[in-house]
Amino acid sequence: MKLLKPLFIFCLVLFLPTLAIPKIVFISKREGGNNIYVMDDDGSGLQRLTFTQPPQWDAGPVWSPDGKRIAFFRNISKIPTRQIPRLFIIDQDGSNEQQIIDDWASNCSWAPDGRHIAFGGDSNIYVVDIITREIQQLTNNQDLGEWATAPAWSPNGKYIAYRHRKPPNGATTICVMNADGTRQHQLIPGDEWNRFPPRWSSDSKSVLYFEVHADPDLGFWKVSNNVVIQGRVLRNRRILKIPEKWRIHSVCWFDNDKQVLIAAREFDAVIHRQIDIYKYNLGNNQITNLTNDPKDDLAPNWISDNILSVSPEDKKGIQWGKVKSLLKTVDP
Repeated sequence: MKLLKPLFIFCLVLFLPTLAIPKIVFISKREGGNNIYVMDDDGSGLQRLTFTQPPQWDAGPVWSPDGKRIAFFRNISKIPTRQIPRLFIIDQDGSNEQQIIDDWASNCSWAPDGRHIAFGGDSNIYVVDIITREIQQLTNNQDLGEWATAPAWSPNGKYIAYRHRKPPNGATTICVMNADGTRQHQLIPGDEWNRFPPRWSSDSKSVLYFEVHADPDLGFWKVSNNVVIQGRVLRNRRILKIPEKWRIHSVCWFDNDKQVLIAAREFDAVIHRQIDIYKYNLGNNQITNLTNDPKDDLAPNWISDNILSVSPEDKKGIQWGKVKSLLKTVDP
């Protein structure tokens, strides 16, 4: 057994280029434009996947359930001063780029089957089959000023949470519907708070989102930010302890729901500070900075390393999480 461990480690070292699979996908403004990057859980292993240049830019990247692909939307200039978002898919290494639909599409979310994607288009939420390109409309907002966007498909496949705005107060809140569009209802009653894209926990029992409330007299000088974990029951609600001067851009689950990724900017009335990505430990409220580039890093999305394959062709179903378990079981 003493010879087995060094031999095993040697084999793993040879295999490392395949094992080093980044698990956080995000948008960055470094190197010009808004492009998609990936990195590992500790902020290392940075790789750039897309290479768009202004006036086009990429946004909202999300992993497919199997970790093989990334869906995102790209703003494409059709006429001067106007950009129209389109839904795209790329492989995990940035190759095989495909435009899925030639219509307005933003804020997307994969279905657990990996074949369907929910997205916001115009003022409603739709689902597209990425193989047949067939599109189904789920909401039917027709009133002036009412819209639904930013869908999030629950991991169990049963529900879609989304942002909804309905006049007259104009603020957005979080709603939930069945995956077929039925039983649309508010998860949180609408009020003066604006609530932003929801994310389901892995057990489909809680929704993560952030909310913003601005003082009508002081405007941006007095803004309250909350990062909230909301259960299916209204009273089951947790507000995270974030710095008072933070201005939140986006949030997502991290580390199998033990932590949260937060993209935020520290507000400063004099210096224009960049948006960085942080991880927030839900057990001890500790905050760790993952990125610190002079340009904005935002919209992170995480996937578990138990999902990501480490075999080049993915034909044997080997998983990085399983390989790490094997390392622990080798007799020292």
